[in-house]
Amino acid sequence: MQLEKQQHGKLTLGLTVIIGDLQPRKRKSQKRRYFTLVELLVVIAIIAILASMLLPALSKAREKARTISCLNKEKQMSLTAFLYLGDNEDYLPAARINGSADDPMNWYIRLYEYEPSLFFKQGWKLNLPSNPLCPGEMASRNLEKIPYPFHPTVTITLDLNGYRYWGGYGFNQYCGYGVKTDSFYLPMGKIHSFKTLSSKWMIGESWIGVCTVNWPNAYRHNNAMNVAYMDGHASLHQKAPEQLIWFNKN
Repeated sequence: MQLEKQQHGKLTLGLTVIIGDLQPRKRKSQKRRYFTLVELLVVIAIIAILASMLLPALSKAREKARTISCLNKEKQMSLTAFLYLGDNEDYLPAARINGSADDPMNWYIRLYEYEPSLFFKQGWKLNLPSNPLCPGEMASRNLEKIPYPFHPTVTITLDLNGYRYWGGYGFNQYCGYGVKTDSFYLPMGKIHSFKTLSSKWMIGESWIGVCTVNWPNAYRHNNAMNVAYMDGHASLHQKAPEQLIWFNKN
């Protein structure tokens, strides 16, 4: 009888030890640790250094995107010009006829019917077709006036009621310019009247809707501008003194 009690006691003690081992042990209490002011300042400094390293790269990437978007616009405009050529016996649209931005003979109004969404900008008077805006131009709204090339004291207004008046691009003046009574007049000509089409400008970035050696062409992309050529290709052109051979028919 006593042996049975002893065995029963050992069994009870063994179960108690096993059950005790199965129960989760209480973790020792740990003190909560907070950031010190010095550590916080170090983290802020690291973030500031990383931002200063990344922002210039982001800025360059953003400008590159504007340049590519601008080049794509010019390519689209040159394609509409070739559609116009096909419908008009290979005649190019005139760069400008009477000097008004809304003259129906201007190149962008003539090309509007081929790609309406390209040749229209919000705010243009009477909802007429308009010279497209360059993405680089839209990013530099503070450039409101530029000197007139022949009269340094005269400025050309680029903004009308909050919107760019002429837009961002110009058509080659030698494609047609002025009326017959003007002292300077160039009749509209056929594309094959131009020699070496791969080096002749059709469309370039401009402040006033015309591009030629005598007008202020716009270098908006890190001292470079996009140009669409008579043979259909478009590329970025580094800033250099304009030469007449890029524009005239010879």
